[in-house]
Amino acid sequence: QQARSSRCSACREMTPLPQDPSHLSGEDQQRLDQFFLGGPLLCPTCYEKTLTCDDCGWHLTPDQVEAHQLHAHPGMRIR
Repeated sequence: QQARSSRCSACREMTPLPQDPSHLSGEDQQRLDQFFLGGPLLCPTCYEKTLTCDDCGWHLTPDQVEAHQLHAHPGMRIR
């Protein structure tokens, strides 16, 4: 079976996507859940370094914050 991967939206490095997510650590599970729910894919290193949305907890790069606020929280004010 071929391993799946995609590019980290912050550093652009190829980031593996697990075939079986049942063996993921809690933080890896949160990081990949964010991606599978429509958020940006971040490698573990970038996930630790990025900003966190106060409203939903998603991790975002600075250039993603405004678009995230407009689409995920349209009634909220951008800080």
